[in-house]
Amino acid sequence: SSCFRPFQFCCWCARCFCVATMAATKRLASEMSSKVIAPGDAIPSIAVDHGFNPIGEVNMLERTKGKTVIILGLPGAFTPCCSTVQVPGYLSKQVDLKAKGVDEVLVCCVNDGAVMKAWAKDQGVDGSMITFLADTRCEFTEAIGMCMDHAGPKHALGNTRCKRFVLVVKDGVVKNVEVSEADGDPTGDNDPKG
Repeated sequence: SSCFRPFQFCCWCARCFCVATMAATKRLASEMSSKVIAPGDAIPSIAVDHGFNPIGEVNMLERTKGKTVIILGLPGAFTPCCSTVQVPGYLSKQVDLKAKGVDEVLVCCVNDGAVMKAWAKDQGVDGSMITFLADTRCEFTEAIGMCMDHAGPKHALGNTRCKRFVLVVKDGVVKNVEVSEADGDPTGDNDPKG
């Protein structure tokens, strides 16, 4: 009696069932983590880090409830394109964003809280509508399917990072998704305003 023939029981049938169930669960979890978030999806209830020493936690779903929020995912703190185009662009457009009903801009990177705190200071976001958050363990990025694992950026940045993306979120629900990437330009650096 073989454990590998479908619907045929063997002396290890309970064990086979457990192994098959674990494999199916793993496969489902993998499929779910690779699903790219889309309009109509709720923001996952996952905590990211804010600040350092002490590190505060921000639950992304809770932070977006009851307001309109832009979540800006960037490949890395202090990277040239992010520091010279994206963040300054949002800082300069605060009045326009508020006029369109945006309450807050959350800049999220797969970096640690100390790096994000230093970058926030460098970019002068204190007192603005922009908050820098650290997806230290890449949990939020994985949950929304925005991991950038292209070999080029991975070699330059050292680990999996998030894609350059924008989510427009209203009351915890995604209204719009934009990702800046192209063949030969996995980080979207060639079109930083895109």
